[in-house]
Amino acid sequence: KVKSLVYYHSLSKPLALDNPKKTLMARFRYIRKKLFYNFFVDTIITPSKMGEVDFIKYYGLDKCQVLLNPIEDRFRCFSSPPKNELILGFLGRLDKSKGILGFLENFVLYKLNNPKSILKLKIAGPGHLNDHIRNLALQYDFLQFEGSLSYEKVDSFISKSSFIVIPSISDNLTTVGVEALMNGVPIVISSGSGLSEYINDEKEGFKFKYGNEEIIEVLERLERSSQSRNRMAVDARKTYLKLFSIEEYCGKMYRLLK
Repeated sequence: KVKSLVYYHSLSKPLALDNPKKTLMARFRYIRKKLFYNFFVDTIITPSKMGEVDFIKYYGLDKCQVLLNPIEDRFRCFSSPPKNELILGFLGRLDKSKGILGFLENFVLYKLNNPKSILKLKIAGPGHLNDHIRNLALQYDFLQFEGSLSYEKVDSFISKSSFIVIPSISDNLTTVGVEALMNGVPIVISSGSGLSEYINDEKEGFKFKYGNEEIIEVLERLERSSQSRNRMAVDARKTYLKLFSIEEYCGKMYRLLK
C-alpha cells in the first residue's frame, strides 16, 4: 500500500576517495542498504544520469529515476566582473574527490609561467585541505582563501566571480554549479561531475577532463574568454530556468508520484 522512494545523493567513488579505509562496519552498512533497497524501495531517485549509472553498478539493482535537483530562484541581476581580470571561484568541500588540490596546483604553475595572465582564483569552503590552501594563498597574490562561508553569503560569492570552477574527480549533481547557473554565472566543470552532462562546452561555460594537461588547456581557454563571458552568463541562466527551477522539478515529481 505504500510507495517508497529514496534519494541516492552521494556516489560510491567520492565516498571511497574521501574515506579510503575499508572497515567491517562499512561492509555491514553496504549489505544492509542493498537489502533495504532491494526489498523495501520502489524507486531510487538520482539527481543525475551519473548517479543512476553509479547506483546500478554499485548495488546491482535497476530501479532508478533521474530527477534533477532544483534550486530556489534567487536571481537579482547579471553581474559585471572587472574587464581587466577574470575571477575564478571555487566553493565547496576541500576534499580529495572535489578535485580542488590538483586544479589549484596546476593553476599556480600556469600563473608562474604566464605572469601577464588576468586569471585569479578565490576559494571558499571547509575540509581537511583547509590549512594547506590557506598557506598557499598567503604566498601568492593571485590566490584568495575565504574559508567556510555561511549560506547567506553563497550568492554574493558566486555573483562576484567571473566563472565558478567545479573540478570534481567524482561527484553527483554539484549544487554550487546549479546555484551558479541560477545566478547567471558561467561554470568551468570537469567531466567527473554529473552536472557536466547537462552543460554544453562554450555555451554555459567550459568543460574539461580532469588531468594536468587538460586543466592547463582550460585555463588557456579562459584567458581568451573575456568577450564571450557575458553571452555564456545569459545561456547559463536559460539552462537553469529550463532544467533546474522549482516549477520544473515539481512537475516531474508530480508525474513520478501519480
